[in-house]
Amino acid sequence: MLKFLKFLFWGLCSFVLNVALFMTFGVLVAFLFMALSGDVPPMVKSTSPLLAEFLDSSEKSKEFSMDELNEGAFNLILECAKKQSLAEQNAVSAPISPTFSVSRKNIEVCIPFSARVFSKNIKLGAFVGLSFDGDGVDVKYVYIGDARLPDFIAEDVAESLLSFYSSIKPLEKYLDILENCKIELPPNSRVRIEK
Repeated sequence: MLKFLKFLFWGLCSFVLNVALFMTFGVLVAFLFMALSGDVPPMVKSTSPLLAEFLDSSEKSKEFSMDELNEGAFNLILECAKKQSLAEQNAVSAPISPTFSVSRKNIEVCIPFSARVFSKNIKLGAFVGLSFDGDGVDVKYVYIGDARLPDFIAEDVAESLLSFYSSIKPLEKYLDILENCKIELPPNSRVRIEK
């Protein structure tokens, strides 16, 4: 009887382990498929100084269209990288500019990156939903392509992705200002930034 119970116990453990392994494999394959199936928005091609001028000014509030916000972020990254390059008398590489959109009542930042999958470099986009309430920034969600990351790792992944831009030291000033801003999404498809 004891041998039968041991056999039953180890058989049950083996069955549970097999089910767990197959479920984990299935989740990973589904995540990979969804991550690769998402579209990455096109890169921003032009710049605008409007965002930098607003952040440097004493103006308390201003509305921006999505194009102005995208072009302003691109301008900030390029100008800050140039300043750092001149200060260090060394070449400074700038990461690809993020693109902004409105999704799920949040500002959504798409940070493009590439990953090596099956010996190929694949361009992916990390979509980070952010909420700016004037007391800091809250990460609402993170998607890689169409695959949503679990909430318990979303904030760590978002911080890691946003750290791509922290290597540009002059940009920290603007990131600190934006972190303490309140960003509202009025119904007219513009974004209002309040300092």
